[in-house]
Amino acid sequence: MGFPRLETMVTCMDRVVRLWREEFANFHPAFSATRLIARLLPPYVCCRVRGRLLSLTGWEIGTTTLLFDVPFMYGIGPIRDRLTIGERGIVNVGCRFDLNDRIEIADGAALGHDVTILTSSHVVGTPERRASTTFTAPVSIGPGAWIGARSLIMPGVTVGAGAVVAAGSVVTRDVPANTLVAGVPAAPKERALPA
Repeated sequence: MGFPRLETMVTCMDRVVRLWREEFANFHPAFSATRLIARLLPPYVCCRVRGRLLSLTGWEIGTTTLLFDVPFMYGIGPIRDRLTIGERGIVNVGCRFDLNDRIEIADGAALGHDVTILTSSHVVGTPERRASTTFTAPVSIGPGAWIGARSLIMPGVTVGAGAVVAAGSVVTRDVPANTLVAGVPAAPKERALPA
């Protein structure tokens, strides 16, 4: 006849374990510990030390890149393998990196305050649930590019070498090299960039 209470307990425990795994899928202990140590340093101080601390736990960050603060980085799975920051770059305070897909920030690229780079979003669904299926796409920031403060880079965007994204812009499509874009959504501006 079986033991219904035992079966119910096992089923309940299976649910608890599954929920626990789902809830902690984004928890990365090594990064959390490193971030905690690096956060002890005040913003704008020991900028290269932060990069070295992150490199010790497997992050690929150029030794000459300045991290004015540790970016908020999140995603499911091996997020460390999805970020590359080249040499001579700048990552200012308040930046957020969605690492559900790759983010590549090339040599000499600069990110202003509170820049957000997204690699995941949703397909627009039916009226019952507009935020439908999740998708991911990589983001690439070219050599020498400058992303202005509080800009948002959407999934799948490539910002070309030497391009400038004006502060507060929402970049939804690729930015050609040596082009200034601004606005929501970001569009090229007539102003020429110096050669």
